[in-house]
Amino acid sequence: MKIVQINTTYGMVDSTGRNVRELHQYFQSRGEESFVFTTQYNDTVSRNDKNVFLFSDFLDRKLHAVLSRLTGLQGYYSKTRTKKLVNRLKTISPDVVILNVLHSNCIHFKELFSFLSENRVVTVLVLHDCFFYTGHCCHYTDIGCTRWQHCCGHCPSMKKWNKSYFFDTSQKSLQDKKVWYSKVNNLNVIAVSKWLEADAKKSILKDVQIATIYNWIELNTFKYTNILPEKAKRYKNHFIALAVASSWNKDKGTDDIIEVSKQIPELTILIIGKSDGQFEQYKNIISIGSIKDVNEMAKYYSCADIFLNPSKQETFGKTTAEALACGTPVVAYNSTAFKELIDSSRGALAEYGNQIDYLEKVKEVMKKGRKYYSCAARRFAEEHFNGKINMELYYQFIENAANRNGV
Repeated sequence: MKIVQINTTYGMVDSTGRNVRELHQYFQSRGEESFVFTTQYNDTVSRNDKNVFLFSDFLDRKLHAVLSRLTGLQGYYSKTRTKKLVNRLKTISPDVVILNVLHSNCIHFKELFSFLSENRVVTVLVLHDCFFYTGHCCHYTDIGCTRWQHCCGHCPSMKKWNKSYFFDTSQKSLQDKKVWYSKVNNLNVIAVSKWLEADAKKSILKDVQIATIYNWIELNTFKYTNILPEKAKRYKNHFIALAVASSWNKDKGTDDIIEVSKQIPELTILIIGKSDGQFEQYKNIISIGSIKDVNEMAKYYSCADIFLNPSKQETFGKTTAEALACGTPVVAYNSTAFKELIDSSRGALAEYGNQIDYLEKVKEVMKKGRKYYSCAARRFAEEHFNGKINMELYYQFIENAANRNGV
């Protein structure tokens, strides 16, 4: 098979870029011809692969972003760049094309889907978020929106996801997606959680072949270690909570973290990720900053007695998976994919949006202690986030889809 993946990023730094890179290498190890198209490399070691191509540039993405904000249409520009991408695809003549995160001002969807439908290419949408089946947004749980199940319109998130300054084009966008998808001969979907699969089955993708395959983590890296990270050594004898996000905001749970620090002052909370000074005034919250070294991250997960993930919505929750792999119990809200990853043997789930209950669950886990949860947490990670197993599931899913196409 000739397999093409298209994603905004490629490399080891962010989760989807890393997934794409590891899948690319796995497909090649299976003897398949594998290619990747991306808008940017996110590390220096991934630049030398002759089968990885850039299809966008900074100026094109900026222009696309401006036009998208003015019109509300995401994925309707970058036509020239997409035509060049399509011409490259025609040369490769792929059997399977896997579409990942593309709502980043880089692709002309109509142009791309015209190629896929006209050439009867097996197409796989990977749902890392909800954009492929909504008219505008990437997430909707926090506002309780169900318009995506019908026709969208009157979008309550126009200025949040894929921001639009003036126009609500969510109804048009959803209808266009429905038309584009209907023309693809063999459309398939991989969801990164059962929750996401269940919601996708209520959407315009309800008649499409859908399977859940969890994201994976490097279990030989993310495992318990007794080596303390340098910045945590001074808190060796403290009860430590860890919280991780690429960038901290209210959706990620900044208010909940602050409330935990106030109500449980004996807890030392280590914060990893860009926080822009949101936690500076709280003495028991320590901002570590961003960390790209996965081995260093494993040390932080391991030194923590509890992992806090008060995010309002997670389609998977990779930091939660990494914490579990290191044997660290997790406290999260009883919503989205968290319900699949956490139970009373691996941490605790609080009533969604109930900050008081979240505090009680933190205290409950603190009282039982890390050792109570560590074995079950690690075992769950080994059973569900094994890279070799999950990448093989990808391969089997794709191979079955290709067989239906006579490849």
